[in-house]
Amino acid sequence: MNKTPFIHHIELNVTEIRKSIIFYDPVLSWLGFRRSGSRIWVSDNLMICIWRKTVKEKRLLESAGLHHLAFGVETQEEVDNFYKEILLKIDGVRIKSKPKYCPEFKYKTYYATYFDDPDGNYLEVVYSNPISSKRYKGHYKYK
Repeated sequence: MNKTPFIHHIELNVTEIRKSIIFYDPVLSWLGFRRSGSRIWVSDNLMICIWRKTVKEKRLLESAGLHHLAFGVETQEEVDNFYKEILLKIDGVRIKSKPKYCPEFKYKTYYATYFDDPDGNYLEVVYSNPISSKRYKGHYKYK
């Protein structure tokens, strides 16, 4: 396979569809997604769906499964604007961090804000330029 694979869609489990739609609609619309059906948002190259689950278990970042979902934007100013225009105005969001530089990731331009959705799914909006496979080489070192 000579092609670079891509993520086709992401499905998020939520406990309350209506509450989650109220949360995700402005978040995903601001990021350039458009609504396609009652629980689906699409962009030019990605689909995000929400599904109702009846059991809400405490989610631990240390447990197996998706740690968080990061949405990339093209400028640091967009991170700031997203924070002011969406995160500070939306109900049901738990802001974990104001926009900030993240030197722990070893990239001078890594600038992000972190937040949870109403079900505790950990989300991020990040500017980090340029994105390329070379930038990640040697970034993570496993024990």
